[in-house]
Amino acid sequence: MKSRSPPVAPLFLATRARRNYLNRPPLSNSSIYETAAKAFPAKANTADVQRKSILAFGVVPWTNQMKPLDVLASFGLFLILSFGNKFPATAVLSPSPTLFAFPIHCKLPILTMSSAAASFLNDEIIFELPTTMLLYQSGRVERLVKDDIVPPALDPNTRVKSKDVIINPSTGLSARLYLPPSSSTTSNSDRKKLPVLLYYHGGAFCVMSAASAIYHNYLNSLTAKADVLTVSVDYRLAPENPLPAAYDDSWEALRWVMAGSDAWLSDFGNLGKIFLAGDSAGGNISHNLGLKLGSAGMKVEGMVLIHSYFWGKERIGAEGDENRRSKRTAKDADGLWPVLCPGRTDLDDPWINPMADSAPSLVTLGCRRALVCVAEIDLLRDRGRLYYDKLKQSGWDGEAEFMETEGEDHVFFLFKPHSSKAEEFEDRLVSFFNKV
Repeated sequence: MKSRSPPVAPLFLATRARRNYLNRPPLSNSSIYETAAKAFPAKANTADVQRKSILAFGVVPWTNQMKPLDVLASFGLFLILSFGNKFPATAVLSPSPTLFAFPIHCKLPILTMSSAAASFLNDEIIFELPTTMLLYQSGRVERLVKDDIVPPALDPNTRVKSKDVIINPSTGLSARLYLPPSSSTTSNSDRKKLPVLLYYHGGAFCVMSAASAIYHNYLNSLTAKADVLTVSVDYRLAPENPLPAAYDDSWEALRWVMAGSDAWLSDFGNLGKIFLAGDSAGGNISHNLGLKLGSAGMKVEGMVLIHSYFWGKERIGAEGDENRRSKRTAKDADGLWPVLCPGRTDLDDPWINPMADSAPSLVTLGCRRALVCVAEIDLLRDRGRLYYDKLKQSGWDGEAEFMETEGEDHVFFLFKPHSSKAEEFEDRLVSFFNKV
């Protein structure tokens, strides 16, 4: 028996955009395709589409002045999908503050929405780190930060060479290695072994990578000026890979370096002079690795903690000051940790609060020297200062240094690398790495 066709006239359903479409930066073409692919999979289970009918569903910008023909003309993206049926379906997605959604008119046996599309439209945001990341109820993660990915190469400005190396294929752990120009200007017999810098990038444990342009460019400069062999670790990101995944990857990378597992490390690296360094989340990682080294009776030459991501339940210093100019707020920091580490959500957990009563003493820190860096208007400034003070008071037998950059915010040196204060900061790092 033939199915009755629906009316030919379009069925319009106007809807306000969900909160996640408000106040967000424009999506790139790749982001649009990725989002559309999740909302409208190329193949759907036949149970999702009654009688193998095709959903023709569209989302387009809408204003009060627009007429139906204007709507059709405003389509920004067309996907031709097949649900195992000979009829095509057209899906349209546009990242607009106000959306107009409708099934495109067509003669089909039954017009219905697939469960995948319905769940996408109803997915609610459960956590937002402004300008950085959105976490949805379904577990979907949307990263908002602009992250330009660049390949390893010979840098024309610094003459630093870089390459990517897989450390653990099963987890995807990798690193980007940087070799300064001095490595190619001396003969094997005259070559001096280089200090090895393990760098752990920042990004709140949930964004950025070793291939991010902002880190690649900075480490090219630092490698050349400090004349070190740099290993930038590409650890797994939360919340898809909750902590301790990043700690485990970072420890594995450290052990890989200590074993001289790559030809650059064995040929050029001084494995008796290893430094751990990182900014923000990377500073947190460096601290936790330092404790793990100490508990195992091992030491590296030094550790540099840059604007480290430490936090706690109780406000200290100016953390509660609502007039503070920092781009991050205490509310952001309170909400982030449980998302990153759902198994250990206490804000006084030793992984996030080295000053907590339950935290190991800093006297066990496994390095000979430490440099703690803070920025004056950074939300995390007071935690860094307290860390330095407690380290000095702990009885640790190493040499501790402290640097505060006035008038600057979190990881300013990455965003303003050519400013006078960024150059002063880089010079201090170079001096620390080259201290005899």
